[in-house]
Amino acid sequence: MAQSIQAFARRAGLPIDSMEVALSEETAPAPSRMSKVKVHIHLKGNIGPEDGERLSRIPHHCKIHNTLVRPPIIEVDWDWEE
Repeated sequence: MAQSIQAFARRAGLPIDSMEVALSEETAPAPSRMSKVKVHIHLKGNIGPEDGERLSRIPHHCKIHNTLVRPPIIEVDWDWEE
């Protein structure tokens, strides 16, 4: 997500001085998994409300977000040796 935001800001000429991304999760008991992932993004820079609104939409288009929202097919392949 951070890379997507940085790339967009660079292309749009938006001055981002720094960015912090914090993740937290809630868990579900059965089966054991994360039931909620929260992402908090903090930007520093001379960015007005309109540009802030544009930037806030970027994470919803990144590959990781899209993968979590639309889970992929997971194939597990393994072998062993004696």
